[in-house]
Amino acid sequence: MQRHSLWKILLIPALIQIVLLILSIWLAIRFGDDLRDLIWAAPAAEGSALLSVLRSALGGLFTFALISIGLILFLILGPVVAGPFLDVVSEKTEERVSGESAAPEGLGNQLKVAVFSIGDALLLLGITMAGNVLLLTLHLIPGLGSILQVILSYAFTWVMLSLEYTGLSGNRRMVGIRDRYRVLRKHPMLMLGFGFAVYLMMFIPFLNIFLLGLAASGSSLMYLEYFPDRTVRE
Repeated sequence: MQRHSLWKILLIPALIQIVLLILSIWLAIRFGDDLRDLIWAAPAAEGSALLSVLRSALGGLFTFALISIGLILFLILGPVVAGPFLDVVSEKTEERVSGESAAPEGLGNQLKVAVFSIGDALLLLGITMAGNVLLLTLHLIPGLGSILQVILSYAFTWVMLSLEYTGLSGNRRMVGIRDRYRVLRKHPMLMLGFGFAVYLMMFIPFLNIFLLGLAASGSSLMYLEYFPDRTVRE
């Protein structure tokens, strides 16, 4: 395998993301005026110049809004599209560093790991949602409640991102969220710092997929360094 071949793995989700972005922009330009016409139909007779300008401005506003929605979806869906490819990057990183295959051997182990990964992802999602709901209750505290909510919400997000990305390596060994957190909490600054870096990478348009690939490699190196159990659990 060539030195830089890991980056090639991420070209596929990057191209998919770019195509989706171009498609969303085209749809916005194509149907922006149609949405305007649903609200403000073209007059049967020539109206005043002011009304014509306002109607054109409304069409431009709808087009801008649709493009903005497309960009937001572009940022949100990028990590989703890249997800399966990030797992490959993580696996190849481990193989390159350890010299051993990181993939579970045998169909039975592969099926167990797949089921475990799905359960782990659902549990992580549930914890994230429940945690954010609980943090919202801090707004009920007069004065500092809202400030605490913002600070703790960011810290909670960074912790969950660290747990999510170490899950790329952990899930292949069926190491769950509780065990990953037990190790990471011994290195709180590492856990928060890594999650903070991933959080920033997610919001860099066009480069986010490649940067998240870097995060996947980094999480694998972190797993090999700090997690003593590297075998698949039965």
